[in-house]
Amino acid sequence: MEWTGGSPKKRKDEATGLAVAAGVIDQVGLVTLHKKPRVNEAQVTTRKKVEEEGDGTESVTTALSMQASTRIDAPSPPSLQRPPRPEDEANDGGGAREVVEELTTVAELVKKGGSGMLVRRPALGHRLAVFWRCDRPYVLNDACPHRGAPLSEGDIEDLVVDDEDEDEEDEDEDEEEARACPARRGVEKVVPHVVCPLHYYKYDLASGRCHEGGDWSESLKVYEAWVEGDRVMAKLPCLPPISDDDNDDENDDAER
Repeated sequence: MEWTGGSPKKRKDEATGLAVAAGVIDQVGLVTLHKKPRVNEAQVTTRKKVEEEGDGTESVTTALSMQASTRIDAPSPPSLQRPPRPEDEANDGGGAREVVEELTTVAELVKKGGSGMLVRRPALGHRLAVFWRCDRPYVLNDACPHRGAPLSEGDIEDLVVDDEDEDEEDEDEDEEEARACPARRGVEKVVPHVVCPLHYYKYDLASGRCHEGGDWSESLKVYEAWVEGDRVMAKLPCLPPISDDDNDDENDDAER
């Protein structure tokens, strides 16, 4: 097509016709961007495979070359799965996995004087009685092993315990307790006990051993506890979770 001059409109139409003929502008007046489309990687792989097979390579390759993927893969959404809770994780060596928990503060325990504090950790399966005695915390199961009475409501009594009443395996623990609590020194040791409010069985706060329990001698479960700053910490095993209904059942058993 030749340039013929004429009016501005005519010259514009002729210029547009030239551009369409050259492939710069499409039939609807949009500029065509001659960019190589992004080819899908899976299609490229298929093309190479067909080329290596021999017969029919040219026709198949041409068909695949004309296919171009312009889809942009959206990033995967972040996972909405909750992080595993302690009770979800597998136990090591068949035993319960242990976690460190903050139970209360020294200030709160000192405020209560010699009384115990009930601390619940239902997700870990615990109802705990926490006491402050001889400038250190004691953490034990709240339920008396006899009938489940709440030991956090029990009184603290200092009992004189002879060395003959203690097993050899407790000697190291006794020495540690003696350093922490001067009252425990000597052949006859004055040991703090919690008294069950139901049948008055008495349990050593440190070892959980039952003294003055008549024919009842099952020990109470106690846990390692210490102080960090003003926080009372304890190492607890992860047990099956408990609900308020379980707590009510234990209290009902204690009343019988």
